[in-house]
Amino acid sequence: MRYWKAFSGAVAVAAVTVFAAPVGAAEANVTLTRVSSDPFTNSTSQHATEVEPDTFAHGSTVVGAFQVGRFFSGGSTDIGFARSGDGGATWGTPGFLGLTSSADAASPYERVSDPSVAFDAAHGTWLISAIPLLPNLVVPTVLVSRSVDDGQTWSPPATIPPPAAKTVNLDKNWTVCDNTASSPFYGHCYTELDNFGAGDLELMSTSTDDGLTWSPPIPTAAVRNPTPACPRSSSRSDVTTIRTLSAPATSVCAPYSPMISRKLASAAIARNPASASAVALPLSSRAASR
Repeated sequence: MRYWKAFSGAVAVAAVTVFAAPVGAAEANVTLTRVSSDPFTNSTSQHATEVEPDTFAHGSTVVGAFQVGRFFSGGSTDIGFARSGDGGATWGTPGFLGLTSSADAASPYERVSDPSVAFDAAHGTWLISAIPLLPNLVVPTVLVSRSVDDGQTWSPPATIPPPAAKTVNLDKNWTVCDNTASSPFYGHCYTELDNFGAGDLELMSTSTDDGLTWSPPIPTAAVRNPTPACPRSSSRSDVTTIRTLSAPATSVCAPYSPMISRKLASAAIARNPASASAVALPLSSRAASR
């Protein structure tokens, strides 16, 4: 199992618009807006905590997802979400996906981690992928929740089939969609993941029906790499290109902060939606925790 890094303190998923803040002393003048808070009370987690957010913007809609109730040894009690319909000026009532036994007694999962937000423009569907952890901390699948009403409500998750492997223990999911209307793969969505149980084998799963079903994950050209990978949609291949980043903190991947790092990565996507490109965090950040 990878090194687990827990974060203490009440971290609000307040600043989905933080990525637009100017750099330097002016940052101190930015007003943060708390959009969600941890409602859980299970003794196994740190409360009140909301960490590792990811956001995506399409038009005036911004959707953020984040861990809620961080476990001391990794993962969280549930995945929360928040939505703005006016570009981040105001925020609606936050919600929770109900992916673990703390939120849904019927769930076999104790924890959940690594939320990733995407939008499928061809089908008008928002997606949030996440990895669920069993009580023994094994991750057998990736879950993908869907919203067909512009991020306001979310369906029970679809399950990505496990890869063909002797040992399955998944990690580091990241979901993007090809939103370029001229692309022959317009409307295809891709979830990158790695199989920690097989030496960090990089895998890709594809959905062509707005996240309802997903293909069995298959290996990519980046066979094994302990750093996070970046799925990038390409009109040249039905399987997305893998670009591995191990860049320093000064890169587009952004310096690490549990509140804004993945948010900044998503901002890079939002600023250039035609490329449908995703960026990963440096090894010192995202690979350090679930």
